Amino acid sequence: MKYMTKKAAREEIERSKDWTNYFGGEIKAADMKDMLRYRMRFGEAETNVILAALVLAGAKFEI
Repeated sequence: MKYMTKKAAREEIERSKDWTNYFGGEIKAADMKDMLRYRMRFGEAETNVILAALVLAGAKFEI
């Protein structure tokens, strides 16, 4: 199985971030968490890691 490298991940974020709502501060953190947990059925730990990774990548969520 091949994995995305950190370099490729950074490049993809830079290429695609403006096409998302995550980097504009328009989404509430609680709404994003609810979507991941209940609509997409991610577990609590997975949800927290995804949100943390998005913030580290520069995402801005309303609190």
